[in-house]
Amino acid sequence: MNITSITSSVEKYFGLEQNYEAHPILDDALSCKPKNVVMIVIDALGDCVLRHHSPCGFFNAHKKDLLQTVIPTTTVAANTTLKTGLMPHQHGRIGWSQYFSEINEVVNIFSNTNFDTDQPSRLSVPSYTPTCKTIVERINEKGQKAYEVMPEWAPNGCKTFDEWCARIRMLCHEDGKKYIYAYWGELDSKLHFNGIGTEVVQQTLDMMEEKLARLSVLVPDTVFVITADHGHKKTQPLYLSRDYPEIVNMMAQPNSLETRCAAFHIKDEYKDIFPHKFRQLFPDFHLLTGQDFIRLLGGCEHPHVKDAVGDYVALATGERSLTWKYEKEWVMTSEHAGITRDEMMVPLIIIRNSRAKRVIERVQTR
Repeated sequence: MNITSITSSVEKYFGLEQNYEAHPILDDALSCKPKNVVMIVIDALGDCVLRHHSPCGFFNAHKKDLLQTVIPTTTVAANTTLKTGLMPHQHGRIGWSQYFSEINEVVNIFSNTNFDTDQPSRLSVPSYTPTCKTIVERINEKGQKAYEVMPEWAPNGCKTFDEWCARIRMLCHEDGKKYIYAYWGELDSKLHFNGIGTEVVQQTLDMMEEKLARLSVLVPDTVFVITADHGHKKTQPLYLSRDYPEIVNMMAQPNSLETRCAAFHIKDEYKDIFPHKFRQLFPDFHLLTGQDFIRLLGGCEHPHVKDAVGDYVALATGERSLTWKYEKEWVMTSEHAGITRDEMMVPLIIIRNSRAKRVIERVQTR
C-alpha cells in the first residue's frame, strides 16, 4: 500500500473526508480508540536503512507492513503528502527545486531561494503556491485538537531530539483526544554525507530508537505510528554543467526537481534529439516525456505541476545522480528521489502503549 493509506486511517479516525483507501492494520490499531494518535516521520528511515542498522531492534519489533512512498521519493513531495493526505500531483510540491514560468526561475521550495544564486526568490513560494490544508489544520477546524512538532527551522521548532520528545510527551498528557504530527530530519542529513553502514548513522539511529522506545511507555492511551518519507541509496554524482556540455547546450535552464528525478526544460530546436543523446549517455535513467511523467504522478490537478515537470524527466534506476554543478561542501555519498526499492520502500511501525514496555524488555535481553 501507499503512504496515503496511513494518512487516510488518521483522517478516518478523526472524522475527516478521505481521498484514498485506509490501511486495515492501522485501522485495527486505532479501533481501541486511543486518546492520542502520534504520527512520527523520521526523514530517510527507509526499510533498507532499518534492515541494515537495526534488524532486531525496537522499530523492527513493531514493524507491521512495508509502504511505497510517492514519486519522487523525496522529502518535499512525501512529507507534504504525509501532512496533507494528498499525492504530489494534488498538492503541487514535486521536488526540492521547481521551475515557475511566471518569473522564469527555478526556486528551492523549502528555503524560497533562487536555485542558481541562493538569493531570496522574487516569488514568495509559501504565499504564492496554492496550499492544501494539512490534516492538523482540518482536525482543528472541526473543533478537535491537533499539533505539529517540528525541528528548529520551523516556527516554534525544537532544537534537539530530547526537546522534541519532551514536547510530544507534554502534548500527550494534555486532556482530550488529539493528533500529533512530528517530523525529525537528522537521520537524512547523516545519511547524505556519510551513507548507510557508517558508524555515525548507526549511532544516530540507535539514539532515536532508544529514546522513542522510552517515550512510548511514558504516555498512556496512545498509538504511535512511525514511518518515513523515503529511503536512501549510495550514489555517484555526475556534474552536468562541468562534464556534459553537449547536454547543457540543449537545456533552456539548469535541471530541477531532484538529482535522481531530474526535470529538463529543453530548447525548442533540440526537443527531438535530446532523448536520443540523453539515453546514450545515461542508460541507467528512465527518461519520460513531461506528459508521461504527469500521467505517472496521477494527473495534473495542481496548476504548478506542468511547469515543474518540463519537457522530460529522468528517473534514476542505478547509482548515478544528475547534479547541476560541483560544490565541494555539498558532495553527497547517498541520495534519494529515484525509483529503486531502497528509495521507495518505507516501514509502517505501530506501537500501542500497552505493549511497548514488554517489547523493550524483550529487545534488551537479546
